[in-house]
Amino acid sequence: MDIVVLSPGCQGSDLLSVGRVVSAVIGPVMVFVMSEQRSTKHRTLRGSGAESQGEGCGGAYPHSPSAIRELGIHSQREGEGSVEVRVSGSEEVMWDESNPSKHFMKVEMRAAERQRAVALFGDWDNGGLRQMRERLSRDKSFTNYAFVFYCIAGPEVPSNGSAGLSPENWDILDNGRTISDFIDGKIKERSLLNIEEPFHVADLDSILRRHHRWVTNLPRVKPFYAVKCNNTAAVLKMMTVLDTGFDCASKGEIQKILSLGVSPNKIIYAHTTKPMSHLRYACAHGVDVMTFDNEDELLKVSLCHPKAKLVLRIAVDDSKSLVRLNSKFGARLVSVGKLLERAGELGVEVIGVSFHVGSGCTNGSAFRQAIVDARHVFDVGNLLGFQMRLVDIGGGFSGIGDFHEKFEEFSDVINGALDELFPPDSGVQIIAEPGRFYVESAFTLAVNVIAKRVILDDMDEHDGGEENSRDRMMIYYINEGVYGSLSCIIFDPANNNIKPYPHRAVESSEQRYRAVIWGPTCDSIDKITEKYWMPECHVGDWLLIENMGAYSVSVVTDFNSFERAHIYPVVTAETWRHIHITSSICF
Repeated sequence: MDIVVLSPGCQGSDLLSVGRVVSAVIGPVMVFVMSEQRSTKHRTLRGSGAESQGEGCGGAYPHSPSAIRELGIHSQREGEGSVEVRVSGSEEVMWDESNPSKHFMKVEMRAAERQRAVALFGDWDNGGLRQMRERLSRDKSFTNYAFVFYCIAGPEVPSNGSAGLSPENWDILDNGRTISDFIDGKIKERSLLNIEEPFHVADLDSILRRHHRWVTNLPRVKPFYAVKCNNTAAVLKMMTVLDTGFDCASKGEIQKILSLGVSPNKIIYAHTTKPMSHLRYACAHGVDVMTFDNEDELLKVSLCHPKAKLVLRIAVDDSKSLVRLNSKFGARLVSVGKLLERAGELGVEVIGVSFHVGSGCTNGSAFRQAIVDARHVFDVGNLLGFQMRLVDIGGGFSGIGDFHEKFEEFSDVINGALDELFPPDSGVQIIAEPGRFYVESAFTLAVNVIAKRVILDDMDEHDGGEENSRDRMMIYYINEGVYGSLSCIIFDPANNNIKPYPHRAVESSEQRYRAVIWGPTCDSIDKITEKYWMPECHVGDWLLIENMGAYSVSVVTDFNSFERAHIYPVVTAETWRHIHITSSICF
């Protein structure tokens, strides 16, 4: 549990703002508000999520029954949805290390809410109070103030709609519950309420596991998460907790990341063709590191962001990748010298080189050759007087299917080439722009069968016949398609092998039928599978599709105005407790 100490002059609005910001970044916090000693005041705050004035601290308290926790005093049931907070302080009340709770906030809450708080925070009381006592004992000026204890389990949802690190925004799996259990519950809940809209379940533990895999295999390579891949609020919050950098491609993405409290120096504006208004925005907000690959871009940067720190993107061999990018981006090696000379003439700073071997790379040799090319650019830049100090090895990494073992294989190749050409003692910073690697396996999509046809091989529609005939072909229509979360079928060769399967239990002996699955829109391009063998389904059945985290929710359209799939971020209780960074902020 993290500790925040606010000064005697703080207002309730300070508590509200600090609580939101701090808990959004580092998770649950305990806020100690020093209030000037005065007669005891009482205020009752009613209704979850409301705000009231509390005179003991001179301002508004953000609260909800699930966000406030009693501090070892007592708990009793009150009226439904109400929480009573008594803020006390008097001239006789002084800081008492031997009994730190006797004169502080008293919180009465429903027993169920107390149990939830205990499950969330665990056994932190003694350690948290001891840490506070040790801190305060070093500063005797604090002894003249009573303290208000206020526990914030997470922020209210900010006005921009982004969710925070809060149990109200993330579903916490406790008591041994699994992702499968959560999906089962959501489908049962929707079935009871006759709700058929699709939904995603975002397994945030999967992101944490991928991060551990990354830092284990590529310890020198700092990940700058590619926001374009999946810009879900919970995913971005998780990345801030993991202390990654961010690869942004537009003003909008930069705004989104800065709104999370991320420092501008943790952002690379990794797009070689930038609108001038976006460049000016980056300049105004301190986002200095950005890529370029042509002379016209250099001119724009010199006019709109003269203090930028530029990274020259070079074209490399991407012939061994499923998604090739170098026909659109990247300077040819033969033009590197001229571009760097022009940068010098314009007075802009070039600090490094970047490349992208494409997504779904099938041969690690592409990375080695690209790093060799980067070394060449470094040498040219250094000769021209630039202080070259950054190498960006791009993105496109995957860890599923045929690429599960290739990640470790490619990591060995990358590490070997880096140690040879950019050794650790060279002072060169190595970064990358992984997107799909972090999120691809984190999302599971649940879709509903909204219509069905049965077709004979001779293409005549079939209204009867033998139930187990192998001559039938099933045609299903589901409520998600290529204009929604499944657009990867059309444009992402690295993830177009979609394999829906029934949510219900299927016996191994159950009959399989050829099936064509269509999306919900009026367009005939909206096809999910063709000649796909699966057990028979019926209208109202649910299908699950795994590995839907990359380039899915971030590229959804509103074509035909079908509902967008809701996203449920889910995290285990153990991970929820361990992702919080120990931090203290004193004002």
